[in-house]
Amino acid sequence: MIIDFLDLQKFNTFADFKTYKAKLTKQKSFEIQQELKKDDAKAKYILKPFEELSDVEKKEMCSLYYKHELSITLVSSAFANKDNRDLINADLKKYEQKLKNNNFTDEESLAIYNNLAKSYTYTLNYNKSKIDDFSNKIVITIKKSSINTENLQKLKVFAEKMLSNELNVSICIHDQQENGDFNIDYLYSNEQINKIIDLNNYLLEKGMKDQIRFKENALVNSDIDLLTTWSLDDVIKANKNIDNVVEHIKKNNFSPFEAMTYIHMYVTSNFKYTDTEWRLEECRSIVGAYQGKIVCAGYSSLVKAIVDKLNDPNLQCECIGANLYKKRFFRYELEGGHSHNLIHIKDEKYNIDGHYMEDTCWDSKSDDYPTGKGFTYFMYPVTDLEYFNGMIYQQKFSDRLYDSIFFDQEQFAEALIDPKKASKYQHKIPEIVERYGDKSTPIPLETLRKTIFRVYPNAQALDQSSLENVIDEKLALSVQRAKRGFTSKASGSLVTTKKYRKAQFSRDNKRKPTFAELDGRQ
Repeated sequence: MIIDFLDLQKFNTFADFKTYKAKLTKQKSFEIQQELKKDDAKAKYILKPFEELSDVEKKEMCSLYYKHELSITLVSSAFANKDNRDLINADLKKYEQKLKNNNFTDEESLAIYNNLAKSYTYTLNYNKSKIDDFSNKIVITIKKSSINTENLQKLKVFAEKMLSNELNVSICIHDQQENGDFNIDYLYSNEQINKIIDLNNYLLEKGMKDQIRFKENALVNSDIDLLTTWSLDDVIKANKNIDNVVEHIKKNNFSPFEAMTYIHMYVTSNFKYTDTEWRLEECRSIVGAYQGKIVCAGYSSLVKAIVDKLNDPNLQCECIGANLYKKRFFRYELEGGHSHNLIHIKDEKYNIDGHYMEDTCWDSKSDDYPTGKGFTYFMYPVTDLEYFNGMIYQQKFSDRLYDSIFFDQEQFAEALIDPKKASKYQHKIPEIVERYGDKSTPIPLETLRKTIFRVYPNAQALDQSSLENVIDEKLALSVQRAKRGFTSKASGSLVTTKKYRKAQFSRDNKRKPTFAELDGRQ
């Protein structure tokens, strides 16, 4: 069973808690039995031998199966990437055709019968184990903001009593976001980490290994599968890596713009976009990023995490969620959701004072560009959001960080099922352009080049000429991608510059960049 730390404190004695647990266990058992009844439709067919099914029953059973497959395929279409979208659409058509024809062979019916029987048996056993787990395993949830010495001492007392009553105890730290909450998940101060480590050491002494888990950006008032949570080691690793970046910036006394240049280079050269079947939360967090699981929201979370830990009043960062509509023939269709960063910066050294867009995802490394694709989408003017080439950008500010990291999946799914719905909209100026457009002066290309020289990692390993060649090659790629990714109306210096028009790429590159890569969004 799951119980919140605040609720746990309401019990005067452990006997009161045991009474409460017994009541909830009985209620949970009833709920599970009700869930099992939902499978009665399956049971009608599989609780007797296949040979005894009539032809009518076989047809009913097959129709039931394909209706179920159709419904879950519709849901999965919300998370489809470009590679598997055609496969999903093919499956949808296949299931619809099967239901329309309503004609199934004996071989097909038998295969479906075996599939349903296997599924029903699994569900039955799984729900029985859920009742046992609910009775014997206790998950204490505690909010991130409640991590302090006093509360952790209380947790130790509770855990001691439960362990003495032969209950399995786990502690899950969460951070359900409310309106006005823009804190990055899984980002902890060293003081908080040390307190959690102390609690973990206490549990280890009691023989409880790996019992502290983290599940931020998730509801905790229902069953938690602890296998889908992050471990303490996972969270420590992510925070330690971010601390190392922040330490490097402070040690070298980088100005705000220098810090952002270094952060952009660090993220784009170390993290490769992984468009695959990760869990929704898994690839959008700083913890997942350091395990090679990252999509656009993971990049924006990582940049904000570094800036937040840097704690410089002259450098602030937001995560911005948006929808992108791509032009296809004579209309625009929803391409998908996207998350990137809005940077607020004041740097007297470089005379920069304003608001800029930052997108490490679109500049991130790939197989052909193992050190990143450069600076095409680095600190570009907010107004250039309206000048993506062949793409319309729509955005409005969210009330909490969560909404910028987890896009409107339902809307995306609807658009995939009926593309016409996605094209029926009126183009509006993004709120971000209205709010910050007049305070976003383009940063000169020479300023960027000068700053890259200042912060370039391991620059001492190269002579001056070699370093210049490396940086100019990176800027050349950035300029060419910018001229493809934006229209000529964009004001960013990479778009307006006349430099690097005939740049030659290093022989280390296996080939010239493809149109899709120069387009800037691959």
